Amino acid sequence: MKLKNIGKVSEAWLKEIGVFHYNDLNEMGAVEAFKRIKQKRPSVSLNLLYALEGALWGVHYLELDRQIREQLKRKHEKGIITKSMSKKDNSFDNASH
Repeated sequence: MKLKNIGKVSEAWLKEIGVFHYNDLNEMGAVEAFKRIKQKRPSVSLNLLYALEGALWGVHYLELDRQIREQLKRKHEKGIITKSMSKKDNSFDNASH
């Protein structure tokens, strides 16, 4: 798996939850993937969530628009399981990267 922001450790964590390819991550969504990893590894930070979303966009996680990062954080905090807000889903709320 060659995704931006995803190193060997993150890749191993993704494989543990059944994500082996971009399409798997896109189908599951960054928030759900983060939730599943966090259940196994409670110490992971929100940076992983941003990295997963950035991987779907093909950008470094620090390049994600602030609005997108805030929406991801809120969805995680509320426990909302959602697909990625990536441009392929068109589900982001007037935010751009």
